Amino acid sequence: MASINVNNLPAKAAAAITTADQVMTFTASGDTTQTPFNEAVAQANSLNANAAINIASVTIPTAEVLTLFTTPVPFGITVPVGYYLRVLGCDGYLDFNTIAYATNGKLLIKTVGTTDPQAGWSGAQFLFGTTNRYSTGSLTSGTSVTSNQLISGADLEAYIDIGNPTAGDSDITVTLTYILIPTP
Repeated sequence: MASINVNNLPAKAAAAITTADQVMTFTASGDTTQTPFNEAVAQANSLNANAAINIASVTIPTAEVLTLFTTPVPFGITVPVGYYLRVLGCDGYLDFNTIAYATNGKLLIKTVGTTDPQAGWSGAQFLFGTTNRYSTGSLTSGTSVTSNQLISGADLEAYIDIGNPTAGDSDITVTLTYILIPTP
């Protein structure tokens, strides 16, 4: 294999590089190649899109919190077909008003179309708060050998697992960190 001495390459300011210029790129095995600049940019953007950590938030007003069992609230994340969304973490903010939520307060996050959550709060520890508060949920694993937590191209939704909460008049905001993973 021919070697390239980088000291002999012409230097060019980044702002002066055009799509016609060749740049050095590195393969996974450590080899270097010369690649047109526009192809190198496209490849880098593709890699970043696949491995980027993303953040999504949804604010759920009181009226919708009170119906989270019967009507889950989607996050509105566009997940391309051929990818699934993997939650890395979830945080919640309860903007306490005057009345605490009661009964059925286990807030969970799942992929639309599945039965097992990817994340959530154990018991009712988050929704039953009586003051403005931030809280971090936990990641969960499947509940059986046949459960499925991930579906290609599907959004996430917040829901309550047993029945609608009663009482309560506080808005909540749920924020997720996630990555998109290509399906095999």
